[in-house]
Amino acid sequence: QHTQSQAAESNPFLDNDSAGAASASATSSGWAVTPMKDEFEQFFWNSGPDKGKLSPAKVKDALMTTGLPKEVLRSVWELSDIDKDGMLDMDEFSVAMYLCRQSQSGFPMPAELPADVVPPSKRYLAANPF
Repeated sequence: QHTQSQAAESNPFLDNDSAGAASASATSSGWAVTPMKDEFEQFFWNSGPDKGKLSPAKVKDALMTTGLPKEVLRSVWELSDIDKDGMLDMDEFSVAMYLCRQSQSGFPMPAELPADVVPPSKRYLAANPF
């Protein structure tokens, strides 16, 4: 719980303390982000990660380029910081960019991260056995 609240506080798009917990049961091995992964990874490296992660400020700078409203970007952050460490690694950043693309295409923001959007590297975190 403590980690989750720290992650919520580091959300650069947060106005208040309404932090949503992303959870999904991942059963599919496919990753919806794969077709765009190369483009998103290039953007990630161009954004200047430190030790393989982007700080909230760098994520904010990157996601603001999408032109999406702050309310949407707030949800993107909460859904994409899967391990709730307050930073985004390359897979989490790819999820964030994917969610932005979906929103730009007119799809509503999901309340929880769909199983096929959870990166394979994070599925152990999203699959809650209880």
